Amino acid sequence: MVVYLPDGKALEVEEGATAWDVARAIGPGLAKAAVGALVNGEVYDLLKPLPPGAQVRILTEKDPEYQLLFRHTLAHVLAQAVKEFFAEKGYDPESVKLGVGPVIEKGFYYDIDAPEPISDEDLPAIEEKMRAIIAKDLPLRRFVLPKEVALSRYQGKDPYKTELILDL
Repeated sequence: MVVYLPDGKALEVEEGATAWDVARAIGPGLAKAAVGALVNGEVYDLLKPLPPGAQVRILTEKDPEYQLLFRHTLAHVLAQAVKEFFAEKGYDPESVKLGVGPVIEKGFYYDIDAPEPISDEDLPAIEEKMRAIIAKDLPLRRFVLPKEVALSRYQGKDPYKTELILDL
């Protein structure tokens, strides 16, 4: 398939190619600096498949859209840190139910239904867990499940995820 770069040049890529694939095709320096892409005016992570004929601009930390990607990733890190925090307190990590975790103008948040309230005193420990998760430098992976598979995974276990899936 073909995608188009900001200078108007066409780039031939495999069907299902990602922004990461485009960045690598352009050059190793850009691939190393890439944090996401602007695809037809929409911010994409590096691993989301591109549509055929897309206009693609690779984003780096120098781009204003970087903050959106960074905050989105931090929301996922927060969710994992809260699950680990409650696991250390003796709770099943799956007892922490996650709603939505969107990026907002000056940050991000996550709707969390925890087995007990999170207090101000808990925040430093959760922040430390976030730092530890980031320090592991884990690879970021994207996966998409068919709606039926996702529903079977969460139905009866997580009402918030079930609601989000049903709204798709």
